[in-house]
Amino acid sequence: MSLYKISNKKIKEYGLTRCKAYTNFKTGWLFWKRLNVMLEISEIDWDGGVDELNVLDLGCGSGLFIPTLQEFSHVVALDKKIEEGTKKIIENHCEYDDIELIEHDIRKSLPFEDNKFDIVFCSDVLEHINNIYFTIKEIHRVLKPEGKFVVSNPSDSLVYRFLQNFTGFKKHSMKEKHIQSTKNVEKLIKERFKMMKKVRIPFLLPLFNIIKFEKTSQN
Repeated sequence: MSLYKISNKKIKEYGLTRCKAYTNFKTGWLFWKRLNVMLEISEIDWDGGVDELNVLDLGCGSGLFIPTLQEFSHVVALDKKIEEGTKKIIENHCEYDDIELIEHDIRKSLPFEDNKFDIVFCSDVLEHINNIYFTIKEIHRVLKPEGKFVVSNPSDSLVYRFLQNFTGFKKHSMKEKHIQSTKNVEKLIKERFKMMKKVRIPFLLPLFNIIKFEKTSQN
């Protein structure tokens, strides 16, 4: 299974205002790589059983991950605001109808019953949340026992900050400031989940940490 990439031309045509990092020739490769690694680290058996999985894309942003996740039986994409461009992605790049878009504030109780999802993907979201402990608790609640939680967080290293300035992405990212450090995000998740695997990208100068966790209890 490989990541379904939407062309830069389409991203601009759909008016996806939150996708500047994907269309920037300096950063695009890294942001697409990040999604690819999230997919790979999930270690899902794409050759069998996929049609029975329920997946949550938590903080789906502009929805660039959805055309790949559509291979699952049921995909729920949730964010505080669903862009019109996200709806165009689903209309033009998804073959299946079983995709649910939900506008909901991630900082509040998630609108799902307990033990609903097999896997939750969360890309560069948790560092923006103040009461992160509550959000992690909610993610734990809606995951099935032994369900997987795949999360991406920026490293916030000196290299990361330098490249923000170099690429001009800092001006865009300042609209959504980082409230939590990467270390604190990881620490709080580990209080409720078992860490299974961690990948840093790029390897030599890590800018993003991609981690897979597993729900191991009902607490």
